[in-house]
Amino acid sequence: MNVLYIIGNGFDRWHGLPTSYCDFYKYSKQTLDQYKYFFEQSGVTEPWSDFENNLGEYDWELLYCEYEQPNLSSESFRSSYVYGLEDGITEQTESLVSDITSEFESWVNSIDITNVSPKMCFIPESKFLSFNYTNTLQSVYKVPHGHVKHIHGNVDTREKLIFGHCSMRMEPSEFDEDGYSNSKYFHDAENAARKPLAALKKPVEFIIDNLSHWFDSLTDIDCIVVLGHSLNSVDMPYFKRIFEFNPSAEWVVSCYSTSECEKHRGSLVNIGITIDKIRTCDLDKISEVLDQ
Repeated sequence: MNVLYIIGNGFDRWHGLPTSYCDFYKYSKQTLDQYKYFFEQSGVTEPWSDFENNLGEYDWELLYCEYEQPNLSSESFRSSYVYGLEDGITEQTESLVSDITSEFESWVNSIDITNVSPKMCFIPESKFLSFNYTNTLQSVYKVPHGHVKHIHGNVDTREKLIFGHCSMRMEPSEFDEDGYSNSKYFHDAENAARKPLAALKKPVEFIIDNLSHWFDSLTDIDCIVVLGHSLNSVDMPYFKRIFEFNPSAEWVVSCYSTSECEKHRGSLVNIGITIDKIRTCDLDKISEVLDQ
């Protein structure tokens, strides 16, 4: 049987690793608290607990309004004041993106897996798609590096770690319906304030296109086993691509509660997988289910 394992963050957490976004918040609380005002999190009991989706709630107007706009009607007005406004906002937004990115990478690199022990057995010669940045598969389970694709980067390589939101929020067009410019005097300053929304977006479609040869090679899979992945909306395009090349494959998906199992089945059905192809179970029962 040809098996593809899809590994999510819940797999590392199952092994006792501090890899939740709540753990990230504990690690980087000072920096994240500095910027949380710009990311709408009303009614949230645990700040940044939905980190990637929180990034998509960035409110550029809150940041923009922290700066005093030059008075265009003032006799003392100079065009250099507008450039100064843009420069100030650009400096702050670049720091925001840089600080969040640096903190995230520092946290990921701080995760120690040396005392982790195996908790399950994998079917030999299987392929692995890992959404995790850690080397739990290679170090703990001795899976050959060539069998694992870290789709968002890996701590042991010099690749950039990829994270971000999938918000499709529409920004105002530079032109109206008649083709006339909507540009205002402070248009460039406003664009500078908007930049974090684009900079902190996960480029899922680009990644899929860039790894098309790898995805295209997954055409002989009999069973797809999802371990510890939340099947969040950010990552569902990857699952859809895999399904499109393996429409007859069986899916075995881990979940920790009845409600999560229901949610996971719904997410997979939404991308075209028929319910009869989906089995759900607790992570502890995965090997047992695969033996059936």
